[in-house]
Amino acid sequence: MASEPPGPALRHASPSLTWDEPPRRFALALRLAGSAAFGPLPRSSPSLGGAIAGVWPRVRLELAAGYHLPQEMQRSDGQGAQFDAWMAATRACPRWRVQPIEAQLCAVLHGGAIRGSGRGLAENRTSRRPWLGLGGGFAATWHPVRAFGLWIGVDTLAMVIRPRFVATHLGELHRSGPLAVRGGAGIEWVFL
Repeated sequence: MASEPPGPALRHASPSLTWDEPPRRFALALRLAGSAAFGPLPRSSPSLGGAIAGVWPRVRLELAAGYHLPQEMQRSDGQGAQFDAWMAATRACPRWRVQPIEAQLCAVLHGGAIRGSGRGLAENRTSRRPWLGLGGGFAATWHPVRAFGLWIGVDTLAMVIRPRFVATHLGELHRSGPLAVRGGAGIEWVFL
């Protein structure tokens, strides 16, 4: 019986890490972002901030902080106030991944303090008032590489604590609206 000529040798590919590997149990993410908010301050307010997140295969928990840049409200007679705000937020988000995109639906809690400073008044006082909002949000992150991502997100809040600023002889200068919307974009680093 004639033997068959030897065929090409079977080679076993060595395993390699790819983007499609199963997610790790835990990762830490840091984000820097810019955003705009409607509701807490008199007009749309740009803000700068950041977040730290614990990321598990199906859940993401975030702590974020930011600063809303100052804005002036002024009447024609030059009287008014300047407002700015600090905020902190927590987000609890189930997450879904379709490589290289990650999507999150979040329960959110935002809070902080709004500072109002009188301008052109008989007594220019500064007052700080707390604010608090509860709601939901959506975010998506595109990861062109595993350790880096581009993030976008939007939160919609019902304002539970609505600060009010009043000036003597002028009346109400500002009261936060009943609803707030905050949208932003940023960059994110993931540490595995």
